[in-house]
Amino acid sequence: LCQMSVPAENYPFCTIDPSVSRVSVPDERFDWLCELYKPASKVPNNLQVTDIAGLVKGAAEGAGLGNAFLSHIQAVDCIFHILRLFDDPEISHVEDSVDPVRDIEIISSELIRKDIDWVERKYEATQKAAKSVKQGSPEHREADMLKKILDHLQGGKNVRDGE
Repeated sequence: LCQMSVPAENYPFCTIDPSVSRVSVPDERFDWLCELYKPASKVPNNLQVTDIAGLVKGAAEGAGLGNAFLSHIQAVDCIFHILRLFDDPEISHVEDSVDPVRDIEIISSELIRKDIDWVERKYEATQKAAKSVKQGSPEHREADMLKKILDHLQGGKNVRDGE
């Protein structure tokens, strides 16, 4: 997309730090507006793409790049999962076999575990704040919302699948 050279080796964790690049987003509407209004400067939209090394089973407890991976992923606004769907004896797989269904389940469960950790901490802090204010306050509503999210996550479901 952006003509970068990024390491891609045949062993797990060949990259530790994320690779970040910016990709221009062509938009005919932007071009049309620039042509119509003739601005002094033109700043087209860009998409920042962050390539983060793969997630492994047990990452929420520190396996593989563990917490480093999960801290990198917290810094992004959107996640695109790219899974391996081909078998090649020359290219190793951290689980020793290619199974994209298993891989997406591992990714999902590790992200849910990390979300649970975050929501638990936020819920505890919000509950403490809610004790010092009257019922129905924003702090109480936030604590109720966080409890609902926590229950949903602890049921093994992604937040995006909740109500």
